[in-house]
Amino acid sequence: MQKYNYISFKKKNFSYVQGSMFARHIFYKNNKDSFKNVLCLTNIPPTVKLNSTVYTLLHNYSYLKLPSSESMINKINWFARSLILKIYQKHTDKWIVQSEHMKSELVNKYSINNCLLYTSPSPRDKRQ
Repeated sequence: MQKYNYISFKKKNFSYVQGSMFARHIFYKNNKDSFKNVLCLTNIPPTVKLNSTVYTLLHNYSYLKLPSSESMINKINWFARSLILKIYQKHTDKWIVQSEHMKSELVNKYSINNCLLYTSPSPRDKRQ
């Protein structure tokens, strides 16, 4: 199955970037005029403002709320990730979330315009 996915991506001109902020930053900086649309599956928009329509999938609820029972290290990590998301939120045009609850939390925490948010439930979520 993996080979099939690779072949279909190759025909559609997809690009894969290593999963680090630095690798993504260098890639987007060097290719900011190369795309018509970008879909970020990493919760964080690009670190560079692109000359294309950017969609960001926010699928990790911990960017929105962290349980109070978490350790101090996890709280510091959460604060840093939330700050990074807040800094780069202006680099995305549309947000995709998995539920109306996440949509509401994203609007409340980051003051994002509700019109820029789309809900696309996870296929495993039977409640939607």
